[in-house]
Amino acid sequence: MEFKYYHTGEPNLKHRIGWKLKKLRKFLTENTKILDVGCSTGGLYFSIKDIIKKENYYGIDYNKYAVEMAENKGLNVKQCDIRKEEIPFKEKFDIVWMNHVIEHFTVEEQIKVINKLRNILKPNGLIFIFAPTPYHWYFWDDFTHVRPCTHGQLSDLLRNNGFIILESKYSRIRYFPQSLQKFLRLPPIRWFLWEVYCIGKKLE
Repeated sequence: MEFKYYHTGEPNLKHRIGWKLKKLRKFLTENTKILDVGCSTGGLYFSIKDIIKKENYYGIDYNKYAVEMAENKGLNVKQCDIRKEEIPFKEKFDIVWMNHVIEHFTVEEQIKVINKLRNILKPNGLIFIFAPTPYHWYFWDDFTHVRPCTHGQLSDLLRNNGFIILESKYSRIRYFPQSLQKFLRLPPIRWFLWEVYCIGKKLE
């Protein structure tokens, strides 16, 4: 299943995901190699291009229309369905970025994908995952979504595949201590928890 993209400019995500970029930018240098999984038309690069070199940004997306648009902007992006295909780069990466991708996969596919991503990360490499939760209409209104996520589920997924957890929280209450997060997902508060994120570090 494919959908066409009609945005032909250079998307800048700072106004929409600024807090996510702040977390990412703390780990970036001009030589950081980053793989953007589900990169769409390359918006992430245009939000961090003041730090990393263009040749250190790599992306994959299953949608050929998005990939063509990214390639037309000179980005190193390739079409790939990571559930079924191997990652089409030989490089090892410092960071993997997955923003609203993993919820499109079944449990078995999630495990397979995380293992693939672990294999292409350098020792101590980082993975950033952002995904919708089951507590909000955002997940249920998208017919391509398969499985919602919680911070406990994402943490266990990464731990069981060779990562330690640096941070795992619901986005809207990210200022609360991690130890309190599970108590804040009870009714009526949890409708507010539309997104969750997890940052993992690959064990050597």
